[in-house]
Amino acid sequence: MTYKIRFVLLMFFAVIFVVATPLVVLNARGYQFNFEEKKLINTGGIFLRSTPKKASIYLNNKPIKVQTPAIINGLIPGEYLVNIELSDFHSWRKQLEIESGMVIKQDNVLLLPKKPKITLISELPEIIIEKKENKLKYNDHEIWLESESENESNLITRYGEKIKQAFLHKDQEHVIFLVGNQVKFVEIDGTNTVDFIKADKILYQDSKLYILQKQNWFLTEFD
Repeated sequence: MTYKIRFVLLMFFAVIFVVATPLVVLNARGYQFNFEEKKLINTGGIFLRSTPKKASIYLNNKPIKVQTPAIINGLIPGEYLVNIELSDFHSWRKQLEIESGMVIKQDNVLLLPKKPKITLISELPEIIIEKKENKLKYNDHEIWLESESENESNLITRYGEKIKQAFLHKDQEHVIFLVGNQVKFVEIDGTNTVDFIKADKILYQDSKLYILQKQNWFLTEFD
């Protein structure tokens, strides 16, 4: 190999190094080239954690290779439809806004079984009612959650049928309530309402949901 060829090769690889290195660094810092807008943009991400775990993830109805819990980086800012699915469980669905340089957290995704397992109990344990102020408020047709930072309440959901009972889930992100004879779950932002099971009355304590059906008490532990 002549000196001239070696010099040309050396310069070729030097140019590649000079061009590629900044791109690699920018990509590592979350930047990508947007071919539609023809410019570099700072991407964002989503952190997803579900109970149960190992659920499938879909972004804009397209499957993602990873399962929950997972962090998905390199997303161009904008709205994304996120679905989390697991066999024999109700799916979770939410529209999320991805922002530049930010990771959106959805770390309390609760997947509820389509056919809950219940156990008949001989007697109902003594339910301890905490004396501290409860942030959850409800009347016959509405459920609210008191805001911690402001002196106001945020509406969670509204029903024409009477709301008989309502409990705040231990994760502080879900509400369990009884409408008619239907036990429902809803997130505190009013999304992902799930019809869980039929009951005449419910009690919730220490992650245990007690349901009354035809004068018999049953226990279901769902998370």
